[in-house]
Amino acid sequence: MSISRDITETKLAREEARQLTVNLQNAALREADSMRRLFESAPSFLCTLEGPHHVVKIVNGAFSRLIGPRAMVGRPFQSVLPELESQEVITLLDRVYATGEP
Repeated sequence: MSISRDITETKLAREEARQLTVNLQNAALREADSMRRLFESAPSFLCTLEGPHHVVKIVNGAFSRLIGPRAMVGRPFQSVLPELESQEVITLLDRVYATGEP
């Protein structure tokens, strides 16, 4: 005795879902690359910070030229620019991080 089922529709649905996932991932990568290029080419100095210690995530060329040759990415902002501590910049960043308000 043999029992069989047609699983063609299931396989087609799985392949379609896989292809949609690949398409979405590719679109996200293209968008991220576009934003990175826009960020890098901005004429003003920019950097992004992440987490409660304000770790430098991304810097653009203008920011690098502004502060000079220093190791930045992956380091807490306070260790990148310790001279700003007396200006209470870190206190302001802490407040923005805690409240989410600019």
